[in-house]
Amino acid sequence: MIEKFRVQNYKALRDVTLDLTPFHVLIGPNDSGKTSIMEALMAMCRSVDYPLAEAFVGDWKGSELMWGGPADPGAPGGVRLEVQVREPTLSFSYVWECAFSLAGRDAFLMREECEGIWTGGSWHVELFDGREKGVDQKTTRVYGLRYHGNRSEPPETTAVANTVSLSLTPRQYWRWDPRFLALPAAQRLDDLFRIHPTGFGLVQCLDGILGESRDRFNAIEARLREIFPEVESLQLKAKAGYDAPPVEGRRVPVLEPRPAKGIEFKLRHLTEPVPASQASDGMLIVLACLTILNLPRPPRLILIEEPENGIHPKRLAEVLKVLRELVARQDRPQPQILMTTHSPYVLDEFKPEEVTLCHKGKDGAVRVSRLLESEAVKKQLDVFSLGEIWTGEGDDSLARSHESGDRKP
Repeated sequence: MIEKFRVQNYKALRDVTLDLTPFHVLIGPNDSGKTSIMEALMAMCRSVDYPLAEAFVGDWKGSELMWGGPADPGAPGGVRLEVQVREPTLSFSYVWECAFSLAGRDAFLMREECEGIWTGGSWHVELFDGREKGVDQKTTRVYGLRYHGNRSEPPETTAVANTVSLSLTPRQYWRWDPRFLALPAAQRLDDLFRIHPTGFGLVQCLDGILGESRDRFNAIEARLREIFPEVESLQLKAKAGYDAPPVEGRRVPVLEPRPAKGIEFKLRHLTEPVPASQASDGMLIVLACLTILNLPRPPRLILIEEPENGIHPKRLAEVLKVLRELVARQDRPQPQILMTTHSPYVLDEFKPEEVTLCHKGKDGAVRVSRLLESEAVKKQLDVFSLGEIWTGEGDDSLARSHESGDRKP
């Protein structure tokens, strides 16, 4: 599990450190850095599978991702990302720093190192030092050793690279759009259990689960009936649909017409099944959560933006209950979930130590504070829920409350 994440010089994240829990949520107004934090954490994780330029998703070029932007000659040297990870038998800190080209879309490694402890001792490995002359490194050493190997490398270096990559993969970033969740999708055998960030591919994931384990599919169906009693069964039927070739970094999939399968719901009061395109947004998002819960190999890290979109407040508790069940399961490696929200109903399902408030200072830099340390929360929690306190106090007041608490002796 990632216990701490520090990001420096990425967009408005001048220097931000997050203390994370297994199930954690970021709150704050629009443009307060929540999505930037998610993007930076995803870039850290993606760097073990992709060159640095591809680790950063979205549309960007040159030094646009840097604090201060491309027009600021006083901007610092590079983006620096660091994670502190704790596993059952070890803990480690892994950090890298990269710079960007003045134009185009290139990123270059400046420094990379890892140190940690385990039951057999400790280690500190300097994986890369950008002060070496004539080196033009576009990938992390962890990536290089994972995919290309090097027999001349010391065994401890390879062992460290394997440890880092196993702890940061697999991961998924979702901002579900019910329109994409509902689309029929062609099966991709090379990526059977992967759902696009928009939700496209949910049906192929369900089909993969059905093909591998009927019991898992039945478990999804049974739990869906518990939450939506009107559902009699879940059906996957052949129909015209789409394929989305995996183009990494795209926020919207490029869809191509293909023979596919679609999701249908057999409802107790209707003779004909209802296609997913006619189902409620809430039912589709709950189904997506249940699908994740029953994947053969759930992601180690799951990033979800605003899961409340399109869901009635009373259904939100069910969605979050399913996600918390995923985190609590003991029959496989424990996943970690980080999400963002603007909903007080979502916040009601969290403890103060599981919530981080994001806000911007007068200099435009993002600052973060944990609700656990807010004086306003401490004083009111016995009477009000977190969502009520947040609604009543507002972001600015909670941020000031945290800062005033910091100044006390």
